[in-house]
Amino acid sequence: MDVWDGPAFIAGLAPGVRITAINGQPFAQTKLEQAVKTANSSALSLAFEVNGAGQTAMIDYRGSLRYPHLERIPGTVDRLSLLRAPRE
Repeated sequence: MDVWDGPAFIAGLAPGVRITAINGQPFAQTKLEQAVKTANSSALSLAFEVNGAGQTAMIDYRGSLRYPHLERIPGTVDRLSLLRAPRE
């Protein structure tokens, strides 16, 4: 979920954080996706817990949903195909 120095990282979100609310509404994956889709017009307000302590952060995200994917660097060995190949 984190990108080093990205909006969520700067707001204090890190692995192990538990998001409890989005824009004042209880957390649900669909609400998070909708909030990110409309983030171009307003910042996201996230309530979250870190080690049991509640915090709130405003995340000024200007983008859309992103789905990371792997890309091989040209000229390098394709090791992923070897890992994914069926084993005998």
